[in-house]
Amino acid sequence: PVVAQNTVLVGGDDGRVHALDLVSGRARWVAATGGPVRGRPTVSEGVVYVPSDDGWLHALNLGDGIRRWRVQV
Repeated sequence: PVVAQNTVLVGGDDGRVHALDLVSGRARWVAATGGPVRGRPTVSEGVVYVPSDDGWLHALNLGDGIRRWRVQV
């Protein structure tokens, strides 16, 4: 997992990125990627970058998990 702005981000074999509140542990948002997420998310300037086994790199908003873009890698 990675922590950014009081949010814990973790990918799962369920093909989703889970964002949890650092203090309460409650879910803030969940975003589907299309394949298992085995790589660690990276955060820069409010964007979460997530490699997925679906062959895409996903860029998500840190605040709400909405996809900004994705690119096939």
